Amino acid sequence: MIGAAAQVGGAILKGLGTWNETQMQVRGYEQRAQILDWDAEAVKKRGDYEASQITLEGRRLRARQLVQYAKSGVLMEGTPNLVRAETKMEVDRDAAFTADTAARQAGTMRVQAAYERWMAASAKIGGIFSVLGGVASSAYNISSSIQNAGSWSNWWHT
Repeated sequence: MIGAAAQVGGAILKGLGTWNETQMQVRGYEQRAQILDWDAEAVKKRGDYEASQITLEGRRLRARQLVQYAKSGVLMEGTPNLVRAETKMEVDRDAAFTADTAARQAGTMRVQAAYERWMAASAKIGGIFSVLGGVASSAYNISSSIQNAGSWSNWWHT
């Protein structure tokens, strides 16, 4: 009887230890996922800010071009208009590239965060099966001990 009780107690302690270890793994994965989400948001915001700064600086550049052309007495036709239009196009392209690069980096981080969440769920399921497997193994060992003892009545009274 004492042997069976020790087996049950050992199985319970082993199960608790396995479950606690699993919970630590799950928390680690979830924390990494949260950090990746925060980082992704920061990267996206930084990229959007940098894109807006590029656009703002482009507007300032185009204004300076306009002032320089006006000071020099050049009519705003033909080449000056082409230069300003080309400047705007380059600024827009640079701003879009900056925003797109940040969005792609943030997207990659979000995929990594999703993977970390998947790993947390997998660890949790694995932990549950590990605990259940331990319980089943202990139950089998106890059952085998009882059968080896001969009968329930012999086992219970020993």
